[in-house]
Amino acid sequence: MSKPCRLQKINNSSLPDKDINDTTREDFISQLPDEVLSFILSKLTLKESVGTSILSHRWRHVSASPSILVFDWLNMFCVAQNHQTEHSCRMNEEKFVRGVNQYLDFYKDICLHSFKVSFCIGHGFTSDIDRWVSFAIRMGVQTLSLELYCKASCVYRTIDMLGQETERKYVLQSSLLEGAKANLKHLDLVACRLERNFTTQFSFLETLTLAYSPLAKYDLQSMFSYMANLRHLMFDACMLPVKLSLGSLLLLKRFYLKRCVGIKEIELSNVNLLYFQCIGREVITYNLSGVPNLIELKISVKSRRIFDIFTTVPESLPLLKGLAVYTRSNWVKHVPESITVFRNVLLLKLVLARDIDFDILKMISILRAFPHLMQFCLVASSSKDKQGKLQLSEYIFKHLKHVNLSGFSGTPNQIEFAKYLLKNALILEELVINPKANFLVEKRPSWDEGEGKMVTQTLQEFYKEINANCRMSIH
Repeated sequence: MSKPCRLQKINNSSLPDKDINDTTREDFISQLPDEVLSFILSKLTLKESVGTSILSHRWRHVSASPSILVFDWLNMFCVAQNHQTEHSCRMNEEKFVRGVNQYLDFYKDICLHSFKVSFCIGHGFTSDIDRWVSFAIRMGVQTLSLELYCKASCVYRTIDMLGQETERKYVLQSSLLEGAKANLKHLDLVACRLERNFTTQFSFLETLTLAYSPLAKYDLQSMFSYMANLRHLMFDACMLPVKLSLGSLLLLKRFYLKRCVGIKEIELSNVNLLYFQCIGREVITYNLSGVPNLIELKISVKSRRIFDIFTTVPESLPLLKGLAVYTRSNWVKHVPESITVFRNVLLLKLVLARDIDFDILKMISILRAFPHLMQFCLVASSSKDKQGKLQLSEYIFKHLKHVNLSGFSGTPNQIEFAKYLLKNALILEELVINPKANFLVEKRPSWDEGEGKMVTQTLQEFYKEINANCRMSIH
């Protein structure tokens, strides 16, 4: 049997005495490479990062060297933005501006990749914001984002009200971007106004996002003519001219228009466009034949346009892989009896915001027009079923893997529809059923205890009966 190992006793008297409070002890952290210190500091908020500058002159240099600067509620006040209110924004404007200015005063790096300000301030601090933009451009920034609006106020105000508050909006002067040249690639402006003579300053942009901006009287066509490199264009909650022509944007791949007012027509002639989104309450006309290579389409439609979606779109867009349709019209009335087949669509989302009787036969006929569908999301507000005897023809969904049914009322036909999918989707991996719907659909509260128990029990019994293998989640 081996003897236990014995450690030699250390004579403490041989060790040099060191006072634990000795201020002359060696600072091992400050000896770390700049790259390591920068990584550590990158995990802190800007406020905490600036606080480390009191440790030493070297820490002050390192703490001011991130290549991405974000000035918002969390970084400046260590408070999540969803806890803010419109009143708290007004109370802290000067404190926020002072904090940004102090940080930029000791920024020592020579290169900046991204610069973002997200706070509710306007023309009252024009000189400060001008200085921040000039600083970012001087540092060779590639991404510049000014989100100068209050998220709390946007919850309660209409787009028209936000657009009319032009007197509080910061005006971005074209002269501030003159030094950007080829460096600035991405520009994100929220609740800002543009100076009228913006032209060549946008010539190197690849991405442009304008939100909550009054643009109805701007010559956007002239501005587009200088954007030879633009790949991504978004208008969100803007006041726009009656007509937009995108033909001069030859390299455009993504176009998103959401919740805008004033616009009536979009002229499309963009063979490189891959993603097109047009969502809102306005009736906007466009011809999809001008974008034959589209792979994702998200649109809100009314009445007759629903018929066009299910008859002409498959031929106009043969490469389409994702389709999302939002409507407040009577979809049952306008979906044609004979639907053209979408041969390449893998993802389908239908948001049906009008409370009309649920037509299970019509819904199944829609799904049969998508033979390669892998994901299906239905958001509806139907609280009643269409009357009549059900004669469901069997159809096998060979590729369907994920199904989400929101706004589910638990009517007999809706339950039969869920059963139909469980039975006929051979490789179904997940079925999610939720009585709640998103903001576009009439709100429906969660089930009461009796409703939820009935739906859960019915579907779980059927689930066991057919020996389904998918994950079923009922909220």
